[in-house]
Amino acid sequence: MKKSGVFAIAGVAIVTFLYLVYLAINFEAPSQTTTITLPMPNPIVVAPTNLRPEITTQSPAARAQPASVAPPAEEVVMESPVKEPLASEIQLPRLNDSDEFVLSRLSDFRGGEMLLSFLVDDQIIRKAVTLIENMTRGEIPQSGLPYKPVGSEIIVSEIDRDFYQMEEASFTRFDKVVDALIGFDGSELTALYRLFSPLMRRAYSELGYDGDSFDAAVLDAISRIVAVNSEELPLQLVKPSVMYLYADSRIEDLPDLDKLLTRLGPKNLLRLQSKLKSIADQL
Repeated sequence: MKKSGVFAIAGVAIVTFLYLVYLAINFEAPSQTTTITLPMPNPIVVAPTNLRPEITTQSPAARAQPASVAPPAEEVVMESPVKEPLASEIQLPRLNDSDEFVLSRLSDFRGGEMLLSFLVDDQIIRKAVTLIENMTRGEIPQSGLPYKPVGSEIIVSEIDRDFYQMEEASFTRFDKVVDALIGFDGSELTALYRLFSPLMRRAYSELGYDGDSFDAAVLDAISRIVAVNSEELPLQLVKPSVMYLYADSRIEDLPDLDKLLTRLGPKNLLRLQSKLKSIADQL
């Protein structure tokens, strides 16, 4: 696969992952997940490196090589061949000072206003990278998400005491967001990922991984999303305490990422997976 192909696929993944966090906030946090505390080390910038030529699944253990980072620098200058609003020559800030830069660039990005409406304004890159790392293991962080709570609740109808059915409105409330995601321009996604890649690699190295393997982690997470099976409706729930659980233990025992994607509903899940598959097939 050409390098531009990997960039396009990874770009779609980054936006997709941001959307999944939005969904996660609308439901109770999973009861058993692994959350990584985000460190605040001395600022170091990682220079961009070559991407993997093909989509393969690589275990986190295989990616956990000694981090290779460049000496501390005030800034990194990275050339980007894309048209405005992304300039042809970009001066990247330090990771610790990157929030304003990220927010500004997202506002220029087509569809970026939708993301900014619920994006947090602190440690955006670190939180997004932590989310992606968790997703490679089928998990979702319990805290430190890159989005604000939006206050939307799951919509159910009561069948019996503490026994419920998820209503269609729980799925359709996300239709417009999915529409926006699958309508993003591939070249702009490529440019966005290329622009943020050095910062994300530095954040990935802070988690104890080789920063150069971050692209592989993104592709691993994509593979997990595409492999999730769509569950048949209706989806029935129980509420033994304050949290809704799937009544079907087969679904409830799935990894947290799979359960989160199931909450999209079959239609939206298939649309999301189709977008990722089509880009991979075209390249």
